[in-house]
Amino acid sequence: MQFFGRCAFSRQTFLLGVVSLFFAGCGGDLYEKRLNNTILLYKRYEERNAVLAPAWSDAAGIRIRFPKQFKEIEAPPAPEPVVAEAGVEPEVVVPPPDLRLPENSMQLPIPLPGLRGAFKAEEDGAFIFVMSSHGLKPKGEVKDVLVEEPGTDPKKLISDLRTGIGGTLSVDFSPAMFENATFPSNSIPFVAPVAYTQAIQRYTTADNNYTRLFSMYCYTDPTNENVQVVILVVEPADTAGTATKFLELGLETLQIDSGAFSGETAGGGAGAF
Repeated sequence: MQFFGRCAFSRQTFLLGVVSLFFAGCGGDLYEKRLNNTILLYKRYEERNAVLAPAWSDAAGIRIRFPKQFKEIEAPPAPEPVVAEAGVEPEVVVPPPDLRLPENSMQLPIPLPGLRGAFKAEEDGAFIFVMSSHGLKPKGEVKDVLVEEPGTDPKKLISDLRTGIGGTLSVDFSPAMFENATFPSNSIPFVAPVAYTQAIQRYTTADNNYTRLFSMYCYTDPTNENVQVVILVVEPADTAGTATKFLELGLETLQIDSGAFSGETAGGGAGAF
């Protein structure tokens, strides 16, 4: 959802006019404070719109904006149904690789349970992966025989990702490496801060030929530990910060529809667009 399009200035002018009329009966100091706060809010919207792509969302009830350099990696096309003919052995169709998976996009077999979306900045070779606990089931509740993984408890998505990624790369993503981070880091009127835990680790290939930075941002709904979202950012060490310069602006736009996670129609949220 975007608040500014081609008519950004006129909309802002109109809304500020409405605010002015609404607070006209207030005391002068209070009116001026509220008007200044409203101006700061819309300035923040303009900052976001200048550097962030339109909001990405999915059926899990996640909405977030990322820097414009990142384009979503599309899912491979569904295979066409094979029509069986009597006496004719059906052709074996090999599906194209799913480039949303790290083993195909980066040649790194990193386990990413709950993967909902993947994005790439082509020019810089940076990636963003979004995982959520939506639809995950503990091992004993997995009924689909096609599911090869043992299952992930929604409450353990973050811990499973820390263990899986850290173990695969032989880097330390233990809880002690994470610190609290809130975006925006400073107080902005009417902008609800979004609280994460974050950690950044450096991974170098065995031949010392290539180094990447892995940054994990973990969000847990403060009212429901079953609602978890993890944003994994992977970027080449030599160009780190180029494509992700405005990532923090995007992280503050995270919104979660908790109702979508639980199958209800009503939902709450964090952050703002």
